[in-house]
Amino acid sequence: MFQLIKKSARSYRYVFIFTYGRSGSTLLMGILNSLPHYCIRGENGNVLYKIYEAYAALRAAHASSLKNSEKATNPWFGLHEADPERFANRLVEAFVTQVLSPGHHRTTGFKEIRFSEAETPDFDGYFTFVREHFPGCRIIFNHRNLDDVAASKWWSSMPLARQKLQVIEDRFNSIATQEDVFHFHYGRIDDKLDHVRELFLFLREPFNEMAVRAVLEIKHSY
Repeated sequence: MFQLIKKSARSYRYVFIFTYGRSGSTLLMGILNSLPHYCIRGENGNVLYKIYEAYAALRAAHASSLKNSEKATNPWFGLHEADPERFANRLVEAFVTQVLSPGHHRTTGFKEIRFSEAETPDFDGYFTFVREHFPGCRIIFNHRNLDDVAASKWWSSMPLARQKLQVIEDRFNSIATQEDVFHFHYGRIDDKLDHVRELFLFLREPFNEMAVRAVLEIKHSY
């Protein structure tokens, strides 16, 4: 089962959907939220990545400029009092309580589509951060046929859309399926629901076919 992050008020399990726009991720979010104790939120503007950047900046400063920082004459005065891990843990707790705000639900998380090189330049470092600061979390990489994605909505008017999507897709595919990582493919959702069953098995959750089919009948996103 999942390990838990202990919070001052309660403990939660975590599931994150990493994807790109027009991939069917809102539908996937709806499928997960069909589970009665799940509260998977939508996008938040990549806030957690920005938390990672703040943590990484403090950690780098702490590693390179700590010497003599207890002296008031030092340009890094006071840095010796900083604790990068404690800083990160406090920010993560604030993110969970103030952004995810899962309430009485036992499992929470979010989906995010901002994984281009410009939006998430340090993808590998961020992925490690998420794993380390949400121990036991489950990460779902959501995929869709890139030609279909590139021809849809805003992608169709974006220069080099197909190439930009491929960069994100390659990032995701660089991480193999494992105990805490699952690659979900929108195009594999069919009437048998075998791929959705695989997802629920990965999450170690019971599969309620009626509830999933009810979600599939509802239009998601725009």
